[in-house]
Amino acid sequence: MKIKKISTLLMVPALAISLAACGSSKPSKADVEASLTTLFNTGAEQLPDSEKEQLGTMATCTAGKIHETMSTEGLQLIVDGDFENQPEDAMSEEDQKALQDGMMECLKVAFPELSTGD
Repeated sequence: MKIKKISTLLMVPALAISLAACGSSKPSKADVEASLTTLFNTGAEQLPDSEKEQLGTMATCTAGKIHETMSTEGLQLIVDGDFENQPEDAMSEEDQKALQDGMMECLKVAFPELSTGD
């Protein structure tokens, strides 16, 4: 049950990010991390503080993984966070894959208990 909650909380932002708008200058890693932190914590009010800290770790790790691999436009989509008004294909397939891969790697770092099946 815990795994399903966490997975659901993390997938909503990932899907939302893929719907965001394009930008022109590469955002800083700190800006990407701040946006991911906000996204990952959306709907997480009911989680214990320890799991909220894990979401922060997830945001920091993901920002580090994607900052050099995603395009400027893809990173700007994350920072802008204007997901409701964007077409589905606003983020390139390559950026979507980089984001997904980065999140999956960081999921193991932030939530090691998921890797062990606890």
